[in-house]
Amino acid sequence: MSTTTEDLRKALDLLQRVEDASSQAPDPEWYRDYFLLTKRHMILTEDGWENGENKQAYLDNLEGDDVSDVIFAEVNAPTADVTPEQHSHAEALTFTDQPLSRDATIRRQHALVCKLRGQLEQANQSLDTANAALNLYGNQIQARDAVIVELNGIIERSLGKELSALRLAQDLAHGGPEHDDTHTPVEWRVFIQIYNNQGEQYATEPEIRESKLLAVAGLAVAAIQSSRRKRDA
Repeated sequence: MSTTTEDLRKALDLLQRVEDASSQAPDPEWYRDYFLLTKRHMILTEDGWENGENKQAYLDNLEGDDVSDVIFAEVNAPTADVTPEQHSHAEALTFTDQPLSRDATIRRQHALVCKLRGQLEQANQSLDTANAALNLYGNQIQARDAVIVELNGIIERSLGKELSALRLAQDLAHGGPEHDDTHTPVEWRVFIQIYNNQGEQYATEPEIRESKLLAVAGLAVAAIQSSRRKRDA
């Protein structure tokens, strides 16, 4: 039987009702609710709740009595076995005037409570396992995110060093700021576009493509530096 949140709530309610009753035997309504929860086919007779398989024996020995005179209530009966009249009768019962054998009830109470506690313990273990799995998964995600952040930092620092080295090489090759400041914005755009186009030509060769993109970045930085020097002059 699969356990839902509503089933757990009902089970806890049944346990509380047993504990509240102390040494007193649960009433027939308690057993009805328990059997409804556990999906067991049961019938209520003058001897108390019985397995639904005994129903036919009572029906065979009616001897003119009405069914409701020997079977006071029935839960979880196969649909084909219950007439509309029997169903209405079972739904209307208040369970206030059907005494049970105290000795039989106490024995059943102990067995049913033990079984109910076992079901609750299994459900709680399942919930604990699920929570542990969620915590482990959350820790794994945090660890992964921390590694990603660290790798991104390493990549950024590495690229920064590469870009700085490239700018130094560009200045040594072309004359530095004095040469750069002779270029117009249009010329910078042309230089950048040349290397960008070259990078696209090496789409299947990542190392060459990255070197061209790094050159694009170096030219963009040089253009920005030149623009600021002219603006501040």
